Amino acid sequence: GPEDGNFGAKTQAAVIKFQREHRLQATGIVEEKTWLALASQDLLETSANKLKPPQGEVSLLIELDRRKLTVFSDDKPYHEFLVAVGKEETPSPVGDWTIIHKSSWGGGFGTRWLGLNVPWGKYGIHGTNKPWSIGAAASHGCFRMWNRDVEVIYSWVKNGTKVKVVHGRFDPLGPTRRRLHKGVRGPDVFFVQKRLKQLGLLDCTDGIYGPGTQKAVGDFQRKNELQAHGEVDMATYQALGFMNFE
Repeated sequence: GPEDGNFGAKTQAAVIKFQREHRLQATGIVEEKTWLALASQDLLETSANKLKPPQGEVSLLIELDRRKLTVFSDDKPYHEFLVAVGKEETPSPVGDWTIIHKSSWGGGFGTRWLGLNVPWGKYGIHGTNKPWSIGAAASHGCFRMWNRDVEVIYSWVKNGTKVKVVHGRFDPLGPTRRRLHKGVRGPDVFFVQKRLKQLGLLDCTDGIYGPGTQKAVGDFQRKNELQAHGEVDMATYQALGFMNFE
């Protein structure tokens, strides 16, 4: 039947046939064992495995709203991959990063790990033992890929490869605004710190809301006739120039 995104009778029949062929309980329901069996087949193999390595300088762009990782060769799009990104409560790090560590970790990190130089935590691009999560906001902030895909990426990049992570076309902070206070960390803290640095109020941009950031926010609030509580609320976001885009 058609690839229409609807789990209809023909899809169910195909799942049952697949389960029988792989000696699984033929329920017609795609649960964990079926996902793992699918992930081990050529059914999830992308055309990237048939591509030649990019000939130019490789860089990566990850778009959180599209759940896509695009490989660029000499600044031209070369190939796209589907990824899983961070959940709302554990967002992925937006910004300009660099690959600093390549390894094979196994387990929940799949067959390959590409570590990023994010200052406020350990984030990377890696494989997974949960292939059903790819394409969703499902991780603790890292970027999950099907193992076959991350193995391709792994062979194309090196330590020092640039990785840009963006929320979407317009808003670097995404559609939501959480209140920032001492102790929190993340990409939103990082962008607020960058803005405070541009204003000459702060030197550190590590993505961690420490005493220095709290003081700089309080100083900014006083200068802009806002309540100087040292936390970033909606009024402070707006005064800093971060506007919501619908």
